[in-house]
Amino acid sequence: MISIVIPVRNLHEITDECIDCALTYAHQNIEVIVVDNNSDTPYERDGVKVIRNKKNAGFFPSLLQGIERASNDIVLTIHNDCFIWEDGFDIRLDNHFEQDDKLAIAGFFGARGLASNGARMFCESNMVGKKYGTPGNLHGNYIAKSHPSTIFDSYSMCFNRNLLKNIDYASIPPHHWTDRIVCLRLLKAGYHARTVGIAHDHAGGFTSSTTSMNTFTEDWCREHGLPMLENWDMSLYKYGEAMFKQEFLEFTQGRHNLWVQMDYGLHPR
Repeated sequence: MISIVIPVRNLHEITDECIDCALTYAHQNIEVIVVDNNSDTPYERDGVKVIRNKKNAGFFPSLLQGIERASNDIVLTIHNDCFIWEDGFDIRLDNHFEQDDKLAIAGFFGARGLASNGARMFCESNMVGKKYGTPGNLHGNYIAKSHPSTIFDSYSMCFNRNLLKNIDYASIPPHHWTDRIVCLRLLKAGYHARTVGIAHDHAGGFTSSTTSMNTFTEDWCREHGLPMLENWDMSLYKYGEAMFKQEFLEFTQGRHNLWVQMDYGLHPR
């Protein structure tokens, strides 16, 4: 069984629609956890576990809060503007983790290649454009099955938390480069990553809007002693970028690209 974690701040109507989709298409009694980052009106919904933060903690710290409080070891984390349309998606995710005891992370939108500048190469998804967003072939290659991967977009990441806890995740920035850094550390530890072609849409822009998750940035940068550049968001971006680039080049011994093959072998180029 899986748990679903959704970090939010405001935008409750979109969050409800996201949860409705997940509950409609799940075959099991999935656990849904909403991490509410000091919304103007507190989020409430029957049957949903809500974690309330007195201030906006940011995306990744909220995600970790939900993972740690989840009842199940397989935890799907999604943005509140990600809408799942595939019947039995939870069974499909479960099966992948059961079949591969080294699978640490899966996602709906992933790439087999990762470049030293953070670019995702050979992107794949089953984004159907049913109501929000656009079909996946406009964002990369269409995939209804699944493939080994190196990197995901953070709007959908499914973790085996028993493996996640074996890496240092506390130092990962709360936003910008988060998905790249966590995937890189899991691959470095010898774990596997897989894109699963779950039918879905991602509206985009809701989670990152100025009224939503990004309002924490100035406080976080000040707490960590970062100087303000063009703005506080740029300060956090450059901090995450520098962390990623250093870890990528150390891992690949100075190579500029990292590819994963069907046998899960990693091939720096």
